[in-house]
Amino acid sequence: MSLKPLVAIGLLLAPAAATGQQLTPIAPHAWRWLATDARSANSTLFVGDSIALVVDPGLTPALASEFLTAVRRQTNIPVRYAVFTHWHPDHALGITCLADRGLTVVAHGKTRRSLAERAARSANEAGISDCKVALPDSVVNATQRFDLGGVIVEVSHPGWGHTAGDLVVWAPTERVLATGDLFNHNASPYLDEGHPRKWLATLDALIARNPRAIVAGHFGPSAPSDLIRFRDYLRTIETGSAALLAQGVAPAEIPARLRLSEFRDFGQFPEYNATFRGNAASVVAHQLARPAARGVTAGFTTIATLDVGLNPHQIAFSADGSEAYVAVAGSNRVMVVDAIAPKVIDSLPIDGTPLGVLPVTGSGDLLVTRFAGDSLIRLDRKSHRQTGALAIGGIGASLFGGPLPGGEYLVSVERTDRVHLVDPLDMKVRASYPTGRRPFPPAATSDGRLAFVPGYDDGTVTVIDLWNQRIRDTVAVGARPSGGTVLPGDVEYAVAVRGANRVVFINTASRRVVDSLVEGIGQSPFSVVVSPNGRLAFVNNTASHDISVIDLGSRRVIARIPVPDIPIVVAVHPDGKTLWVSSEGVDRLSVIAIPADWQASVPPPDSGITEVAVMGMIHRGHRTSTRWGLEQVRETVRRFRPDAVCVELPPDRWDRIWSEFTERGVITDPRARVFPEYTDALLHLSVEMGFEVIPCAAWTQEMSDLRNVRIRQFDTEAAWAGPRAEYARRLAAVDARYSEALDAIDDPHVIHSSAYDERQRERLSLYDEYQNELIGPGGWSSINAAHLRLIDRAVASRRGQRVLVTFGAGHKYPFLDHLARDSGVRLIDLDPYLP
Repeated sequence: MSLKPLVAIGLLLAPAAATGQQLTPIAPHAWRWLATDARSANSTLFVGDSIALVVDPGLTPALASEFLTAVRRQTNIPVRYAVFTHWHPDHALGITCLADRGLTVVAHGKTRRSLAERAARSANEAGISDCKVALPDSVVNATQRFDLGGVIVEVSHPGWGHTAGDLVVWAPTERVLATGDLFNHNASPYLDEGHPRKWLATLDALIARNPRAIVAGHFGPSAPSDLIRFRDYLRTIETGSAALLAQGVAPAEIPARLRLSEFRDFGQFPEYNATFRGNAASVVAHQLARPAARGVTAGFTTIATLDVGLNPHQIAFSADGSEAYVAVAGSNRVMVVDAIAPKVIDSLPIDGTPLGVLPVTGSGDLLVTRFAGDSLIRLDRKSHRQTGALAIGGIGASLFGGPLPGGEYLVSVERTDRVHLVDPLDMKVRASYPTGRRPFPPAATSDGRLAFVPGYDDGTVTVIDLWNQRIRDTVAVGARPSGGTVLPGDVEYAVAVRGANRVVFINTASRRVVDSLVEGIGQSPFSVVVSPNGRLAFVNNTASHDISVIDLGSRRVIARIPVPDIPIVVAVHPDGKTLWVSSEGVDRLSVIAIPADWQASVPPPDSGITEVAVMGMIHRGHRTSTRWGLEQVRETVRRFRPDAVCVELPPDRWDRIWSEFTERGVITDPRARVFPEYTDALLHLSVEMGFEVIPCAAWTQEMSDLRNVRIRQFDTEAAWAGPRAEYARRLAAVDARYSEALDAIDDPHVIHSSAYDERQRERLSLYDEYQNELIGPGGWSSINAAHLRLIDRAVASRRGQRVLVTFGAGHKYPFLDHLARDSGVRLIDLDPYLP
């Protein structure tokens, strides 16, 4: 029975003594090993003329060694491969913790990642105190054939069933199948991590192979009929639960009402939630977690439907939230709505098919696009008088994006294939960029560094670096991308792909498609907007006439709210309490109440004092220093024993860095590779020790590029010659004052001294004085403030635990100054932990 992950398991005591059990032949080239220790899994041996391969060697190093010793007694053919069917400790921990395994371990990438994240804790729970976690050597994510010499063994991933990283092992000529915990002999499985519906499809496919012999994950021996019966057990729970849910039976009552008497001989294991009731509860939870069907409103209720004129489009709100403004294209008007009542209270005439409207920050004016005109119009909200116009070089301006941090707006012009950055106060185009064909409404990151513009006619998203004024990339996403938004945290941009009925997610750093959502998205999705608290996203489906509501935490559609025909634009009120929908098919504006549970922010973390130490790094210097080299870094971290480590890597790059490292064993990200303390030490230590790595750096590629340009200006341009010389003189004076006290600049005890911090404070305060304003977002004060926002979030999420902050040594003093003011933090002097 797979051990329930990440919980203390009382059965895990000292390793069992040798049992004298035997390998049993089940085919000319295959043997099974039935575990007599109830804590461990069954194992399988395949032997060819030149190579042997084993499957799931067991829970502890002692049990794995016992199995491998029996294998070597059985055959003198060398064991070259061990396959993990999944990550659970009873199948994988024995080899993972074995000091000298002498073979190549094969697993799915998801299994490798799970072991990287959980094996150290699993070993601790299993009482294996000296475990040095060694991850799988080779990854199989689809199918790989192993030629053992006269015997072919296929290792394949059947999909998410028992875990996300299941593998099955099949010898076609022997017709022997090793299933792992996709099949347990006459026993209720551990279902909490499984996907019941996909699991059933996998079992059907395995049965279709018509195996002659089967090695189950646990118990046995097993025949093909046992596999069929196990499938029937899961199917009975799946279909029975679905039927009871359809009858309106309360989910909590379903486990007791299922009829499972024909499986009364199945083993039950309450300690793993592997019981009839536990399995039924898991299946019901999965059924309830499926994407909502159209008509499931989940507590979202329409509280008003207003007639606002023909073809309503963009909706915007006043700064105080008291008024809503609706661009009504077919009536050539902007309607003003009392957002509290809600009711129409004013109408502003606009010629030229107004599609977009936004209030101008810091004024009482509105900025309006005119799709049939070649200019933007600025209006005084009270007097209805036009106060300005801005030519934009063509017709086809649609919806606005913004405002950006500086008060500018973005607007796409469909007929000229361009997007403009517009300053509404002086009515000027600050910059203009080419896009894909027929650009639709743009969106930008919260810091204003990147803009994303869908090209409706060529299936692309143009990514614009607004800080460095250049096109960063063009990303193919599918037919007719129409509208999107940057998700909270600026890590991903989500765009509705209308021609594919899906929402696509693009990573803002790699500018690659990293995910897509199809289930629960209706027909012809048109745009994506996010609630102010960042918990929900709303997608307006213009052909199925409904709104898909996405829980961003689980990335699952939780409601499909029917609305009047052709919902073309959606917006969320700034207070997060209502969703507003323009339906151009019936010329209506709908106001929908968001349930109170979704209006709240994510609950605050538990209270408690967090112990925090700040460790100063020297980056490339760690490779050559004899005082503060990589081994000294490892030694310090092992002594400090953190629960989490903040690293100088940015969140928008982190998922790619971590997935490559854990799932493939490589790191290709260029920013990560300049930090050997991470690539060669800390990431590996996180696997060994089980602490979490949290990206806490605010650096972005655009910020770095801009910083390099501005520093080059300071270093080379004649206009800066005077300040440059003065800066150099003052910097030299600081270095001279500290030259004797800080002669060993790579000594970790020096780096973590108050004298070092004072020297850095003086040096970097000068850097700040002369260059922060010039450099902008990447300047010293600016970047430290941004870093600290991420560090504060990490520390708050780890209340009552121990956090190690690892950044370049120069950052130590501002971080320590800031953290000392946090009443929830106890600063730890790192010196006693240094080598």
